[in-house]
Amino acid sequence: SSALRLINETKAYLSAFRNIKTKDPAFGTFIQSGKQKIIDYYNQNVDQIIKHAQQLASISAYDEALTALFEIPDVCTDAYNRASTHIASIYQQKINYEGEMLYNEAYTLWNSTLDYDGAVESCNILSQISPLSSASPKANSLSNTPLYLR
Repeated sequence: SSALRLINETKAYLSAFRNIKTKDPAFGTFIQSGKQKIIDYYNQNVDQIIKHAQQLASISAYDEALTALFEIPDVCTDAYNRASTHIASIYQQKINYEGEMLYNEAYTLWNSTLDYDGAVESCNILSQISPLSSASPKANSLSNTPLYLR
């Protein structure tokens, strides 16, 4: 019964799509109107989208913040350009945060093991830190410390 209903719904959708007359001028007008409404939406709401992305970044939800900014279509030139100015900053925050987390994980691991295997594992973790991260210098310093000094 639910499978039959699903099949009937699918058939109904397929039938509806087949009956769309894409060459009809009304269809073209409908599509153009829809495009314009999307552009208007992003141009009118870009400030709220940027603010929301900044709020997400402030709670370390960097991927969600970047996604919100990247969802603005490039055809919305003004909104796209305004949002783009925030992408690099939020991305830098992301790699700094991730670098710090990886550094702390490696440092804690090393200090809890203090042996060759712990050093190797710590270096594997440190190697995941972006060279652009603010944690990179101390990660390099830790990974370059001779084993006997650690």
